[in-house]
Amino acid sequence: MTVYQAPGLTADWLNAWLAAVGVTVLLPTVTLSWTTDPSPTATLHGGGPLETEVATALASADIDSMAIARTSPSGRGQMKRTVDRETFRWRARLARRCHDGSLELSVTDLAQEQHGLAHSPFDPPAPRGVTLHDLLRACLDYLAVGVGEARGMVSQSLQGRGVRVSANGLGFDARRFAGSVQADANPYVDPVVEALAFFGLRVFPSRGDGRSPRPRGWLTGVGRQRFHWPVWAQPLDRWAIDALLDVFYAAGGASAAAVRRVGVTGAFATVYHRPSGQQDVNRAYAAERLW
Repeated sequence: MTVYQAPGLTADWLNAWLAAVGVTVLLPTVTLSWTTDPSPTATLHGGGPLETEVATALASADIDSMAIARTSPSGRGQMKRTVDRETFRWRARLARRCHDGSLELSVTDLAQEQHGLAHSPFDPPAPRGVTLHDLLRACLDYLAVGVGEARGMVSQSLQGRGVRVSANGLGFDARRFAGSVQADANPYVDPVVEALAFFGLRVFPSRGDGRSPRPRGWLTGVGRQRFHWPVWAQPLDRWAIDALLDVFYAAGGASAAAVRRVGVTGAFATVYHRPSGQQDVNRAYAAERLW
């Protein structure tokens, strides 16, 4: 079995952790484990030339047929940032017919916001009504350079040498901002990591209880809800990761004793971006290790 070390995908970087999970979603034969370093890094098992397979999978992702595409493949209306129930109803029919899980990454009809249906915390507001599909399209456009060149970009990103471009990515990574820049300075992201992170979100659908959002993985502690995520020692495929997350969240996410028996070796949680001033309206999540 091929074993691929990916030092560029560290568990203390939320988007990189999601990207590592995203590889297992895109490539069902690949499994994922984490090193036991203080800053665990991803180890990917299986598959052929991994960089080529990832680049090919990203290039062949037909995102314009997804239920979250701004222009509906059925030609029935547009998917705007504010989603009403009628639009959701039609997009949900498309999602069910095509076995497409993209809609639940963005919005749920089981909760209501002030305007329209509730969005996932991983689909925060963006300037000028930009949607999650728009953000993903911008990332993938950087990879539309042929499989050979895209393979090189994937390899650099997995090794921690990815080229950062002026873009907003998926819109929630704290590392897209330099700590000392002004609030209105351009963000920079690694488009490979951002695109893979989108597919990693497939295991975190948006949910609600009919009144308010209840997104998976967002646990209430002292103060605001924070997203929690684990690292583990054994190679797991996408479905085993999903099952392990069930155990992890059922145990509260931060209890080491309760989840070590299933191979969990550490846990992390989000830290909210602190605005640099009154004009800073950016949304972002950094990370801290819990144990």
